[in-house]
Amino acid sequence: MGALAMTKSVARCALLVCVVLLVTAQSGCGGGGSNNSGTNPDSSGANFSLYFSPASLSMEAGSSLAIKVSVLWAGTPTAPITLTATGLPGGVSFVPAGGLTIPAGSTSATFGLTALTTAAVGSATITATATAQTSTTLKHQYKLKLAVAAPSGPLPTPARTSYILTGEAPESIVYDRGHKLLYASVPALNEVLIIDPATRKTLKKLTIPAAGQSDISPDGSQIVVGSDVVAELVFISTATQSITRVVPFTVAENGVNDFGPRMSGSVLSPVFLSGGDVLFISGWLDSNPSNVGPLSLPSKIAGTVLDGC
Repeated sequence: MGALAMTKSVARCALLVCVVLLVTAQSGCGGGGSNNSGTNPDSSGANFSLYFSPASLSMEAGSSLAIKVSVLWAGTPTAPITLTATGLPGGVSFVPAGGLTIPAGSTSATFGLTALTTAAVGSATITATATAQTSTTLKHQYKLKLAVAAPSGPLPTPARTSYILTGEAPESIVYDRGHKLLYASVPALNEVLIIDPATRKTLKKLTIPAAGQSDISPDGSQIVVGSDVVAELVFISTATQSITRVVPFTVAENGVNDFGPRMSGSVLSPVFLSGGDVLFISGWLDSNPSNVGPLSLPSKIAGTVLDGC
């Protein structure tokens, strides 16, 4: 009976080990198990885990792959996270070069892998190392499986398509043809990124709360940005690449502007009109049935048209 019981126990342990290894290998997304090795929480109890999507990484030689990183903090996030990768196959590079910095408090970010047409074909295990400096150094390592395949068809024409990583997804992008610059509104970063598409570098960052929808004036001299949270319009000069004015939006009832800027539910989507005025649509609706009239009403600020519904 002792031998039989031992045999059954060993079998159960072997089965458990197989199941654990199988789940870990299939998940590939980190955040737990043997796929995540790291330090203990700091003195305040803060610590973090990262999760990668897609969990199974595969690409062809001559292509690029974007990987989303989700961040889960235990305790209060107090420091940015730096993510680097080692063990990449020959001809495969990490984008951005030198590592990805995830701002403190951000819940997600994106990095990329770029494979040359001459990249080594086959499977590899990448070690992603994440580090955050709080009251102590928090460090975690994740094992990611990458498969690089030979091109399945003709390679694309170089420079015909490409991408620029911003760390978070932009809600809107406008192109300043006169200065050949991109303006990307990224609400999660509270920023508008001014990017040179020729060099794929961010030249400047303008702080705009929850920067959302945007448009460029017909003459190309101004860009207007609406907010996903704060009820205001922000105007940017394309000549100086700086904010020139901020126009708050107030709700009028019985001719009195006594509501002030609305801090929630006020998604502003601005559009430049042919004469240089701006029409915007607000996500907030006026419940007063007497306020029925034209969609647009001229504001006290010259050259601006505000939503009157």
